[in-house]
Amino acid sequence: MMRFTFSKNEKLKSLKTISRLFKEGESIFVYPIKLIYLPIERELSPVLYTASVPRKKFRKAVMRNTLKRRMREAYRLNKHLITDPLKDSTQSLAIMAVFIAESAVDYEVIELATKKILTRLATHLNSG
Repeated sequence: MMRFTFSKNEKLKSLKTISRLFKEGESIFVYPIKLIYLPIERELSPVLYTASVPRKKFRKAVMRNTLKRRMREAYRLNKHLITDPLKDSTQSLAIMAVFIAESAVDYEVIELATKKILTRLATHLNSG
């Protein structure tokens, strides 16, 4: 049985890794999400994930938090698309999802974009 969890050791919290992610990472874009990823040294989890919503576009913290919650939930339910191919790998992957739309969108749009972006990332990693 597959467990759809998002535990503490799967969260990307290191400021050092996040800054490296923006400097050295590659990105994939599927509206309304831009995914920035970087292979890193092996961690407890095969993928470390975090979500970001810019304050410049969404001034109210309530809306930023709602969108981040939606992005995390979509990732939690679909993370098997990227974690399964990386289980036997010697490296982990740091991922940051950035919400880039100008206005808020429904959860269904975010989930569809998350599925597309994770499958695209998995095929990119398997080919390269």
